[in-house]
Amino acid sequence: MRTVTTLLLTLCGFAFSAMAPCTVPIASIDTANPPKVIYVDQNVGALKNCDNEDRDTLNNVVAAFGGSTAGSTVGLASVGNLKMTVDRDSNTTGARFWIANHTNDSLFRVRDDSTARFFGSIFTGGGTYEKTTTLTSNTTLTRAHSVIFASAAGGSFTIIPPQASQNTGLIYTIFKTDLTTNTVTINPLISEIIDNQLTLVLGGNRGASRVVIISDGTSWKVRELYEEGSFTAALTGCTTSPTGTATYFRDGKKVTLILPGLTGTSNANTLTYTGLPAFLAPSAFGNLDRWLPYSLYDFGALLVDAKVYLNPAPLIEFWKGGSSSIWQTSGAKGLAGPITLTYEIL
Repeated sequence: MRTVTTLLLTLCGFAFSAMAPCTVPIASIDTANPPKVIYVDQNVGALKNCDNEDRDTLNNVVAAFGGSTAGSTVGLASVGNLKMTVDRDSNTTGARFWIANHTNDSLFRVRDDSTARFFGSIFTGGGTYEKTTTLTSNTTLTRAHSVIFASAAGGSFTIIPPQASQNTGLIYTIFKTDLTTNTVTINPLISEIIDNQLTLVLGGNRGASRVVIISDGTSWKVRELYEEGSFTAALTGCTTSPTGTATYFRDGKKVTLILPGLTGTSNANTLTYTGLPAFLAPSAFGNLDRWLPYSLYDFGALLVDAKVYLNPAPLIEFWKGGSSSIWQTSGAKGLAGPITLTYEIL
């Protein structure tokens, strides 16, 4: 049988700020027929018994209540009636503890699954805290996680969020904190996806990578994503492959690449840049169909009709004359100077 202890605080016209810490007069409780519901009036002078049930440690419970209307702070004294209910039985369903107003509208509730729910706005008079966890290896998240500091300094690893279908509204914030090119992969359970993809990879090597994900009851959605980093880009199609540092910034699905200017002596009819991390590659070829007039050399001369395409390989391809394979096989070729490319990961 469900044992419920309820406190009804009648607060009309009474300021708790003037009330000293109180105790429940145990002598007033009928120990032969202890009460199920106890009403505490504004004078805390008497207890009125109802149904025959056990009493809990009401001295401590009642003494914990107080309020204030000083300044702009509104305490419990501003509420007409407040009801607190504590469920003490072994039933594993429903709410264990809740507070409601005089019309039984829930204000705060703690359920058996250890989740706390507030109904209405929450105002704080100071800072707020979230639980943080540092991860360095493969981990399956639970509801006990909130903010994750993921360090892949010791090697790439995978984070598995719980089933989205059973955690509607659950939010995780994940930071990649290391400065390596190792990756942290967020991999939902089988049959679930994240932002219409099977996985989401964080690979930034500047310590600025972060993602916020939320369950919509069916899959995981990306609420916020940002990272920045660099990689070594190499020019191919030359007798040697000159290299330089490329920089990227990723904001949601938008990626900005800054490629270094590289030139070499041609020995092939193609011109490409390699080194683009796979997690920055588009899902389809050619979504960056952009003209690059006077930016590319071929046989030592600047071209007017050159273009750049992205290949999911991943590969950055430079075309001329509508083809990727009609470059001169001798002479100087390459990118005359740094260029900035912007595209979206579909």
